[in-house]
Amino acid sequence: MTGNILDESFESRPEIISQDSLSDFIHDVKEYDRQHNAGTWAGRSLAGILMVELGLKSGESGGLQRLDEDIHKNLIPKDIYERHVALLHKIGIDIESSNKSCDIDEKEIYAVGELSINLLDKNLYLEFLKTLDKTKLNIETRELLAIMAQKLVRQVQEVYSLDSADERLLELFSGLREIILEYERIGLSEEVSNLKEYQGYLKTGYLKEYISAKNHQIFKSIGEGFNLSTFQRDSTYEYYINRWQGDFFDELEKIKQNLKAKDFYAKVLEYGKACIEFAEKDLARLREKYKDSDSYNVDNIELAIKDTRTKIDALEK
Repeated sequence: MTGNILDESFESRPEIISQDSLSDFIHDVKEYDRQHNAGTWAGRSLAGILMVELGLKSGESGGLQRLDEDIHKNLIPKDIYERHVALLHKIGIDIESSNKSCDIDEKEIYAVGELSINLLDKNLYLEFLKTLDKTKLNIETRELLAIMAQKLVRQVQEVYSLDSADERLLELFSGLREIILEYERIGLSEEVSNLKEYQGYLKTGYLKEYISAKNHQIFKSIGEGFNLSTFQRDSTYEYYINRWQGDFFDELEKIKQNLKAKDFYAKVLEYGKACIEFAEKDLARLREKYKDSDSYNVDNIELAIKDTRTKIDALEK
């Protein structure tokens, strides 16, 4: 390939795929993700239980039959591949089942989780990106690029192996810099902000430790959601201690093994200190909230926080 991907004199190249093709592919990907979502399956399970109970009382089984028919309409990767093989080949991507263990019968209609979209040929994907003109970017293309970025981020974090020569990961990382630059050129910097973060940690030599830390809720906003800083709000002594052990102290130990990650170790330790300091200050609010309650033992939580603080302080000695 030739030319500067950031060349301000960029001229749009011929369209590789039509808007209709993009729209149909996006629809199927979103529909697969909806049909195989864990929440969708939970709803179906609840509906099935209710229908069984109603069926036993009324002698009717039509509801269960309709539910089963609905489930058998689930898209499977083979369906999507066969419908969109031309598009996939043209832009160098491939799809992969959410069934990681490959042990689902019934043609994978019962798989749970998102469809993965992998880079099969980074050069083809880059060539596709280079056809795009920032001033003429249609809704379908923008949505596809956003979906691609979101899925690649999730797959690095949850699907790809960082401990082996995972070809999917190697293909992505070998073209990551250029892909990020192309997204930025066409005005989609926000969409690749997480990928850019991965790129930065890849250079440092401790991307694996960073991903693992993220998977254990490290660097979540302090005081918001349910993480190291807020476990005390719904916990027991044992639960609190175990969560900090698994989500923080064990992670720190892994990071410590990588000699390139000294700065990252210090950063994670500082985050842990900030979380425990927030938890200590949060105790007063918890005491007021549960002062007349027998269901929550604030004294036990205070002890858990103190014991955790002692472990953190010991790491600095």
